[in-house]
Amino acid sequence: MASLDEACASVKAWQQYFYEFNHEMSASGRRGTQYRGSDWITNRRVVVYPTAGTLEHVGPVMHGMADLVDSLGLDFSIVSCESDSIDNMVHLSSKRTKLRFNRLAEFLVSWRFDRDDPSPHGVVVIVPHYLRGKCNSDNTGPKLASDSTCGVGSFGAGYVVMSVPPGKTYDVAQIAKHEAGHLLGLNPHHDRYRVNGYADSNCVMHASSSGSAMCGKCRDALWHFWKGIEYRTGKKYFK
Repeated sequence: MASLDEACASVKAWQQYFYEFNHEMSASGRRGTQYRGSDWITNRRVVVYPTAGTLEHVGPVMHGMADLVDSLGLDFSIVSCESDSIDNMVHLSSKRTKLRFNRLAEFLVSWRFDRDDPSPHGVVVIVPHYLRGKCNSDNTGPKLASDSTCGVGSFGAGYVVMSVPPGKTYDVAQIAKHEAGHLLGLNPHHDRYRVNGYADSNCVMHASSSGSAMCGKCRDALWHFWKGIEYRTGKKYFK
């Protein structure tokens, strides 16, 4: 399989890279336990969990995520639910206005697979804290950028954590759509790679996007990624 840098040679190479990309990924839970985190796609369901002080953001978060899912034609349901377990995990991972992202991420991965009634689904948690730590549940990856990090999403672990501290103003639906792109399998930001054949345009997947539209390059990546999953698994994920 070509590298991502090689995939930038042409539109066809870019599409083929994502079509062939192996979607089966592991994720780290509590005490380093490994799970096949990508199993969250089994039930084609994403659940948005508000925590204390974030209920008003549920609607915009669901709207932003549904906007991307619908534009791709994927057959996923997006629902909301309050959970005492999620509230407790956030409490154990936070101190005042700061939240240790890696600790919460480990809790979320383990909780989804170890509870008495495991139900694979994508988890979206809205927290009223600033995120601290690194981008992956196993404490690897880039360090979260101070108070400017609005969210973190991962296909391989099946979660999104959105940060909406009191007084922080931004387009929550737009950020949710961006993080939905990561949750659905687009790991690199739009501005990280330039691909021959695609026009350079603003995109919701840009690291600092000011718009909510998704460019053709990023949409093609996600569409072909899910078409590849359908081919390899024999299961239907598009409507």
